[in-house]
Amino acid sequence: DLGAGTGAVGIMIGSRAPVELVLVERDACLVALCRENLRLNGLSGRVVAADLLASREERQARGLIPESADWVATNPPFLDPGSARPSPDPGRSAAHLMPADGLGRWLEAAYDLLKHKGRLALIHRADALADAFRHLAGRFGGVTARAVHPRRDASATRVLLTATKGSRGPLTLAAPLVLHEADGTFTPL
Repeated sequence: DLGAGTGAVGIMIGSRAPVELVLVERDACLVALCRENLRLNGLSGRVVAADLLASREERQARGLIPESADWVATNPPFLDPGSARPSPDPGRSAAHLMPADGLGRWLEAAYDLLKHKGRLALIHRADALADAFRHLAGRFGGVTARAVHPRRDASATRVLLTATKGSRGPLTLAAPLVLHEADGTFTPL
């Protein structure tokens, strides 16, 4: 789980499948929370304190081994510092703002960690889909895109992308995921 935050995504995955779980987070406070959340949920795993936007050499020095992962899941920071109002909390601001060249560098780090034919699962803003596709091109194929809508009558706000490193497979558009019914209750899974 790259950019793990408190470890929620990785813990969800680790609670459902027998995996060798690695949570990667740059913020020292969140690294400690990841470790505590693994313990509280009875899961084993490794928590790596590393900045995914750092150089490959620096990531390796922090313990991120190239071509070591079968799967990478990530929900990277996705707000543009030029158009978003940053949080007054420095930690939240750092967790939400991505530099202009950040998504490409983030996906480069994911690519570097994945084994050949390894799989990427990415959640990103729906309005940044073209940018995500641009950074996946030439590295990933077999991309499946699934729009996430808050309600049936609302435009998608997020998109879930899965892709395979080194694949030449075609793009697939999956059925949309609608989160809420008109009355605000969650839709059935």
